[in-house]
Amino acid sequence: MASSSEEIRATSRFASVAQFGPALENSIIAVSVIILLWKGVIAGFRSINTDFPNYYVVARLIREHYLLDRIYDWVWFQRATDHFGITHQLTGYVGLTPFSAFPLLPFAELSPMHAKYLWVACNIVLLVLSVCALGKISGMGSRRAWFIALCALVPLRNDLLYGQMHLVILALLAAGYIFHMRGKQVASGCCMAIAGALKIYPLFFCLYFLLKRRWKALTATILCAAACIALSYVVAGQSAMHAYLTEQLPRSLRGESTDPFLPTVTSATAMFHRLFLFEPELNPHPFLQSPLLYAMLYPLWQAILAGVLLSLFRPAFNTDAREALEWASFTTLLLFLSSAPATYHYVVLILPAVITLAALLAIGKKRAAVVFFLLYLAACNLTTIRTAHNVVNIFTPLHYVKLWAGVGLICCYCIFLLSEDIPEPTGKKYPFVPVRTATFVLGLWLAGAIIPLSHLRHFRQDVASRIALSDSAYVRSAPIQTDRGLMYVAMLRSGYHIMLSGKQLPGGTGERQPVEDQLSFTTDVSGKEVWIEEAGSSISRVVRMGPSGVTCEIENAESPALSRDGRKVAFLREDHGHGSLWLFDAVSCEKTGSVDPVKLTSAGMDVRTVVSASGDEWIFSALAGGRERIYAIVPGHAAHPLIEEQSDLDSPSPDPEGGRIVARKRIGEHWQLIVINPAAAAQTFLEKQLTSGDCDAYTPSWEGENTILYATDCSRGRGMNALATLKVYR
Repeated sequence: MASSSEEIRATSRFASVAQFGPALENSIIAVSVIILLWKGVIAGFRSINTDFPNYYVVARLIREHYLLDRIYDWVWFQRATDHFGITHQLTGYVGLTPFSAFPLLPFAELSPMHAKYLWVACNIVLLVLSVCALGKISGMGSRRAWFIALCALVPLRNDLLYGQMHLVILALLAAGYIFHMRGKQVASGCCMAIAGALKIYPLFFCLYFLLKRRWKALTATILCAAACIALSYVVAGQSAMHAYLTEQLPRSLRGESTDPFLPTVTSATAMFHRLFLFEPELNPHPFLQSPLLYAMLYPLWQAILAGVLLSLFRPAFNTDAREALEWASFTTLLLFLSSAPATYHYVVLILPAVITLAALLAIGKKRAAVVFFLLYLAACNLTTIRTAHNVVNIFTPLHYVKLWAGVGLICCYCIFLLSEDIPEPTGKKYPFVPVRTATFVLGLWLAGAIIPLSHLRHFRQDVASRIALSDSAYVRSAPIQTDRGLMYVAMLRSGYHIMLSGKQLPGGTGERQPVEDQLSFTTDVSGKEVWIEEAGSSISRVVRMGPSGVTCEIENAESPALSRDGRKVAFLREDHGHGSLWLFDAVSCEKTGSVDPVKLTSAGMDVRTVVSASGDEWIFSALAGGRERIYAIVPGHAAHPLIEEQSDLDSPSPDPEGGRIVARKRIGEHWQLIVINPAAAAQTFLEKQLTSGDCDAYTPSWEGENTILYATDCSRGRGMNALATLKVYR
């Protein structure tokens, strides 16, 4: 009887513990849901925040039939954002495909806030469907699947708060996995292709299908991706797709779509940039300045992680635990090899976490499941450890906690795939073969080193000519040297402002501070006659900032240019992204307050930039006949091409003597500065290239007879310009 009583008590204790587990899980789920609703959904409904407008603005531009070739231009995109009523909000369509905006097209007719309400609601529905589907196919059940999913609290919160796209990617990857495990190759490939059209990295599942010999899935991925590209050409236009493929994608693959030195970015790209690459403002003290080491070690890092894991994959398909682990490991690998992942990217880790933990628990690997779960928690919710002044030293790699958690997850997958505890339906084992692994690593290293080595071959250290400024600006452009000092446009945390020698240009007497983005300006040599474009809701306006404040204002005007005698002001007006050139009398405007501008260009010209030349002549760049050229015009006469060139030319700036012009020319899919002599073009066309490299130059102007000021994104994120000077001699 005593032993029977002990057995009863032991059974009772076990039952109590067994009941405590689900209760704890339910409690954690409830708390996580409350936090997610409070910090993610409700907080997101209070403001537009930083990311949702990027998609919304492009969707609205598409719906309203704008020309989209400048959606990757920071200033132009900010102007469009302001005109759509999204004020006091920095935006930039950085590294995103035109297709990424397509899911927002149904919401583009709504106001930004109402569109975000519906978008977040749709994302919540996708999250529910994804988690429930994963719980069912993995055999784990909905409650435990939700427990695992909600442990990715930081990524989920940020995705909903910012109105991001990655819950859509999670849903597509989950659907692709389910179709894959059920043998529906075409459907699985289509899911991967659509996800890849939204965010590039899922397209690398082509490699997975190739290794698995899933030919139908591979073909479906390629054909569906081609269809998405074709649809992008039709909907967004050839110019937008060309801009993405030639300007954005190459820089994204190098981790340069945004600031590549940003300490908060948890990618290996950022870590190796900070260790080995010098940039005078963003990374002035690398651990060891060596572009060659960067070009060799970063691809080696990628090759080791990918090569070791891929060499363990089974070259066949079976609907079993090993297949689930291989799919999960490949998804995890893609995330942690990504060039610039943000916190919300890691909502996709929910997919591999659910199916991996389900597989481990099914074969009784509880300790392995605990280790994997802890690494999953760290990878989702931890971030880079920041130090004072972001000092770089030998311990800097240890600060990338999230990155190392991801490496730990990949190492776990390697151990799992080598384990003999994973049952094989065929009974055949796939042992570790060092030669095969070494071949994979070497092949991937050689293939991966092509891009950084090519970048190194064209690497140009123009940092010695950089202009040192302490304004904490993200982006600078349009530098002009005046008697008062250097004036330029800067993107600050508070918005775009006209700067004078590193400080904000005061409005009038200094009492009027700008409440709208100041996106462009023009001034005379003295720096006292300043005309500024202020972008607001629906339109931009050009205002004259005199000693006593605003003395003249013209509506529906942008990108002003002041004549050399200070009597005329030219400006651009845009209609759905198509610019026209206008002119008005500045003296009359100040005296009477009324403006009667005159249009100078025909409807067939899409004017982009304008600058004053000698006398009554104006020089401008315009898109006509599918090519951007430089033209000259005198009021009352027709515009005529100033230079005949086969490549695109824009941003002309004549020197003070009027003989030469510095401009941008598209050379090898990059914008480089050249100096040209139009007077000699009829006989011997004179041209000298001033800049080079896998980067772009912007907004040149003359500082003196032999010095040029310009903006450059060399060694930085694309379009995230610093200011520099260079010497030009006749």
